[in-house]
Amino acid sequence: MLKDVYIEAKKIDPECKILNGGFTESIPQSLKRLYKYGAGKYFDILSIHPFANPLNPNAEEIVIGIYNSCEKIMRANGDDKKIWITELGCPGVKSAAKENGWWAGVSPNEKQQAQWVKDIYLKLLPRMPGCEKIFWAFFRDCKGHWKNGVDYFGLVRWDLSKKPAFQAYRQAVKAWREKHPVRLIQTGN
Repeated sequence: MLKDVYIEAKKIDPECKILNGGFTESIPQSLKRLYKYGAGKYFDILSIHPFANPLNPNAEEIVIGIYNSCEKIMRANGDDKKIWITELGCPGVKSAAKENGWWAGVSPNEKQQAQWVKDIYLKLLPRMPGCEKIFWAFFRDCKGHWKNGVDYFGLVRWDLSKKPAFQAYRQAVKAWREKHPVRLIQTGN
C-alpha cells in the first residue's frame, strides 16, 4: 500500500512528502522489515511514535535510543531522510489511580506531564538533529474514550481549561523561536 500511494501521489504532486505509517511498537524491528521488503524508497520522511513514561528515570534515553537506532538503520540502508516523531506524549492526571493508568504504567500527574513537555521540546529535540518535527499526541483530553490514562494526554482538559502542560508547551515554543528565529526572505521586485 505504501508503494502504491507513493507512486500515485508523486504523479499528482512530485514535491509532496510521503510518510510511512507511524511505528509505535518494536520501532527498530519494524523499520528493518520496511527495508527488508523494499519499501525504503517509498517514503520521504520516517514517522515514529516513541512513547515513554516520564516517570521512568530512563525515559529520555529510551526516546533518544529509539531515535538513534532508527537513524543507524536508515544509514545502513543508504538513507539520509529526516525523522518526524508524529506522536509523543503522556497522560497528565490530577491524581494517579488504578483506573487512569496507561500502557506504560502509572500515569504522571499534570505537573509531571508539563515537565515532560518541556523535556521533549527543549532537551530531547536538540539531541536529535535529524528530527524536524515532534507532534504532541493530543491537544485536548478525551472524555472516557479509552477509559484509561490515554484519555488525559491533552494539553488542555476536556472542558478546555488549560493544564500546566499547555503553558509548558507555550514556553517551549517561545524558547525554541528565540534560539531559532524565523528569517524573513525578501524577494526583489
